[in-house]
Amino acid sequence: MILGLDDQRKDILRSIEKNRLVSSILFSGAEGVGKKKLAISIAKKILCSTEYLEKLFDSGTLPDYLYVEEEKVIKVERIEEIINFSSIKPMYSDKKVVLINDAHKLNEYAQNKLLKTMEEAPLFLHIFLITHRPSLLLDTILSRVVEYSFKPIDKDIIFNSLDKSFDEDKRKIAAHFSSGSFKIAKEILEDDEKLKFLLVPKDIFSSIVKSDEFALFDLIMENSDSDEKALELIYNSKMWLRDIIMDSYSTYFMHRDILDMHKTFIDNEKLVKCLHLLDEAVIRINSSINARAVLINCFAKMYMEING
Repeated sequence: MILGLDDQRKDILRSIEKNRLVSSILFSGAEGVGKKKLAISIAKKILCSTEYLEKLFDSGTLPDYLYVEEEKVIKVERIEEIINFSSIKPMYSDKKVVLINDAHKLNEYAQNKLLKTMEEAPLFLHIFLITHRPSLLLDTILSRVVEYSFKPIDKDIIFNSLDKSFDEDKRKIAAHFSSGSFKIAKEILEDDEKLKFLLVPKDIFSSIVKSDEFALFDLIMENSDSDEKALELIYNSKMWLRDIIMDSYSTYFMHRDILDMHKTFIDNEKLVKCLHLLDEAVIRINSSINARAVLINCFAKMYMEING
């Protein structure tokens, strides 16, 4: 099951049935909404007409399918691999498929090399690009693809699809903080520490509006022992402020009373300034400035802004 993606799937399947599927397709949208899962299922539909071919596909041994993914950067060497792959006619199918996951990781040289491949693609080749950061792709790449943009999955769908063996309150929190991503909701649900960490901003902003400097300092010290954790805290804090500014009290939000209390102390002007401070903190941490020092400075300024 691919949550919330029936329309996109049906549209692409119609194109396949009519033999009108374009050569280059981009799936964009938030992380965890099912882009890769849908692309893989479409690739399988294109390439596999028999059970034997499905088994080859599932085992990663179908010669007509090339999956590209790298942890950090997709370099030009992988594009050379795609060029070689596309220069050979299909062995088992009428088509060949290249699927590039996290296409935003292609460096500029690799993107330019890929562009040439896309422009000269043989009729039997389909290239799928998957990304949650399409802005990092060259305009020339974007001009060569048909883009399917995936919207966040509705929270009701996410909540009702989560494992019912988990506590209902946990499922509500996971759905609320999922950002429309079933993957993120599942990760929250299965990780008690992650779930607990999502609610740290609740305590941070409570300490600020209560003018409790010591509690604020302790919370920052406890939750800033790495760049990764500091950046996650900033993201979670922005989500908390977003809920205040948007009045987004969904059915699944568990702390409306605290959010309402924060809203009485933090008006929209202060909210905007706080969000700006958090954005500045991200830039400073990414510039290799000590994360803990950045957070202390950031929340100290918020404390002064909110309390005057």
